[in-house]
Amino acid sequence: MDPNYSRVLQAEVETPLPGRLLTEVHRIYRKQFRRWFGIMAPTSLLAGFVVLLADQRIKAIYRSIPRGEVPYHMADVAVTGVLRFGSFFLSWLLGCFALAAIATAILVESGDDRNAPWRSDSFSRAREHMGAIFRVALVTFVLSSPEWWGCYS
Repeated sequence: MDPNYSRVLQAEVETPLPGRLLTEVHRIYRKQFRRWFGIMAPTSLLAGFVVLLADQRIKAIYRSIPRGEVPYHMADVAVTGVLRFGSFFLSWLLGCFALAAIATAILVESGDDRNAPWRSDSFSRAREHMGAIFRVALVTFVLSSPEWWGCYS
């Protein structure tokens, strides 16, 4: 028999109660709200600003195309598509970056180094793993848009 085998019967193992779990989650959210808001607010504002600038540029491009001549300006229409989806992807990437920073904040808070004098900011580990965050953002962005794949046609 495996020496690490638990001899406790399954019925005797205490399962967490939903009420206790929700209370703990609520306590953590209240305790960390200011820190998480400090991470999410700047990235959300930056993402909104990127989408707003792209939208203004797209409107300017469409205003410059004379009525009835859209087939002759397909390059401009393609540029507007790249601008639109590029701004959406950049805002998605900023959201992924913010979530990585929040995950880092949670990891640091639960770790042994929370009072260490060398503790870095929440964005440092997210910046160190920017390549992985970019790949995750790209995959989730593409998978979150099923209309690209013709699923709704």
